[in-house]
Amino acid sequence: MDALQGSGQVLPEYLKSMKSAIHSFLQETGVYDSIRDIVDTYISEHGDESVSSENPSAIMQIVKEKGILQELVNQIQSRPTVGTVPSITIPSDGRYYLLVRLNGGRAFVDNLDLAPSTLCKRSVVFAAHFGNQRFRSAAKACSAEPIFDEEFLFEVDATRFGFGEMDLIEVSTPFHIAVLREDAQLNVAELLGENIIEWRKVLKSGYLGLTVELCGKNAGIPAGIVDLQLELVSKKRIRYKEEDIASRAEQQRIAVTNADREFLVYSRRWWSEYQGLRPTHKERKVRLFASTSTGRMVPLTHFVSPIQAEFGIHSPQDAARFVSLLRVTTMGTGAIGALCVEESSWLSPFIFLSQRQGHHCNHATLLCSLLLGFGIDAYCAIGSCNNGDIGVFVVSRSTDARGSAKVTVWNPTSGERSSPSEQATFATIDCMFNSKSFFANCQASNSIATASFECYNEEFWKPLNVLKLRMVPRYPPAPLLFETVVASSMERSLEIQLREAISTYRDSFGVVTTYDNAVSYVLSQALLLYERQQSEGSAESFALFQESVKGTLGVGKTFKAIPVNVSYLDVGSVMDVVRAASVGREILDMVVDSAKFGVRAKVFCFPERVFSVWVMIAVNYSAANVS
Repeated sequence: MDALQGSGQVLPEYLKSMKSAIHSFLQETGVYDSIRDIVDTYISEHGDESVSSENPSAIMQIVKEKGILQELVNQIQSRPTVGTVPSITIPSDGRYYLLVRLNGGRAFVDNLDLAPSTLCKRSVVFAAHFGNQRFRSAAKACSAEPIFDEEFLFEVDATRFGFGEMDLIEVSTPFHIAVLREDAQLNVAELLGENIIEWRKVLKSGYLGLTVELCGKNAGIPAGIVDLQLELVSKKRIRYKEEDIASRAEQQRIAVTNADREFLVYSRRWWSEYQGLRPTHKERKVRLFASTSTGRMVPLTHFVSPIQAEFGIHSPQDAARFVSLLRVTTMGTGAIGALCVEESSWLSPFIFLSQRQGHHCNHATLLCSLLLGFGIDAYCAIGSCNNGDIGVFVVSRSTDARGSAKVTVWNPTSGERSSPSEQATFATIDCMFNSKSFFANCQASNSIATASFECYNEEFWKPLNVLKLRMVPRYPPAPLLFETVVASSMERSLEIQLREAISTYRDSFGVVTTYDNAVSYVLSQALLLYERQQSEGSAESFALFQESVKGTLGVGKTFKAIPVNVSYLDVGSVMDVVRAASVGREILDMVVDSAKFGVRAKVFCFPERVFSVWVMIAVNYSAANVS
């Protein structure tokens, strides 16, 4: 420490020693030679004038792209230091992995527009999707320059796509990244920006530094910037020439474009044939295409893929309950038409799951995907609701023991399911599709109550050619993420906050609030029955609950309670729901000397940090005390 003077400057002899040590280290690690080789190669390819000593920033940009800086950092970090622990474990199984490092974010100017009171309830997260793998960062403070500083690992498995183990250049799976703003109050997120990265550039040197601009709501204006470092890690070293990578990517892009064009030509002919079958077909809500985040128009079948959840969803009923808990936005669906190219609300499953909210068409495709994962013959359907709105729902088909066909209509936003003739939400059905097939209703009547669901009978349904659908390239679906949480801790915390909120509310008009723990305990079984009723879709018996309440309170007591079901943990929002109901206000405003309150919360956890939160607030009092 005596080498530091009061001005904060380093003594000349120590500075000289430090420079000498750094120079020796750069020579030992071959950094000088690597930089010379890179610059010489770059000059030979682009000419002498492309790089000059007067423009060091250009040289540094080249060095950064080639991964020399990151390789140097790795070598420095690999030297033993006291107390250092690797942030991520690299498997030593000989497979190929893509190690992604987040080095921060900047220029997220939308976060500057938030009021301080709102800002404290918001956070930002980084999300990524590659093949059948997803990553979600820890929530960071909401600011224009979020401090993203995590690492995550994706396996690159060429054999899943029918190629050799080392043919990584053939893996055209997009690396999709996004930054979202989390709303802790409603437990949903809003997409700030996203982009698709051509990850295969890392195959040249094994390292790739990227500054990625994210595309948001305003076209042409970056929503923000994230700095990434990609590294290909494996026991086996593999490298490709830059021109080979670019050439293969271009060949695949052309192949996708040609396949899309060929399918578009076929679909135009198919649509013309369908319209010619009956004049009323022009008015039916048959849609073939929707656009992706890259602007590519793909068949709606691309938004459905069989999905199996590893945790949190154990039955088709669980799947319906999970999807119904995702928030429904009020965005329009855009015009409905077979070849409509207008902006739509059809989100990629990755973005929809990351946001935990979207238009009902996204709920339908997700529910259909989950039902397909359970082996159910399920289809998304487009038609109209009884109120005249466009309806997107799910239809499943099965055969009972007698060989009779059974059709079930699933409402993806409520979880309700019933037969076509018994359900009361949807009026018509015009087309059905899943991951492999598409059918347009060509029956004289499109009423859902009377329609035949023999979709493979071409007298009733006009199919798209399955082979034509199959030739349009598609990518693996986004898996569900399940985060282990302790429900009991969340329940206890919410109950404490609710008691404080109720007491504060009643203190405002000078009334003392007393709580009855015995009654609170009894309320748990009712909340369990309510959730089971919502999930299973069948009425539950509350006889035992009523018996428990009577046994706990004794004779001469009046009992009132209100159950509330939400998908968030914000106590203020829960209290707003309670006060909005007349029964809730009556309970909270109860002024009786003998009044005692009970509060109970139950949290049921699903993937993607989706919760079914049940709260019951009750009051009991002696009827004799009421004037």
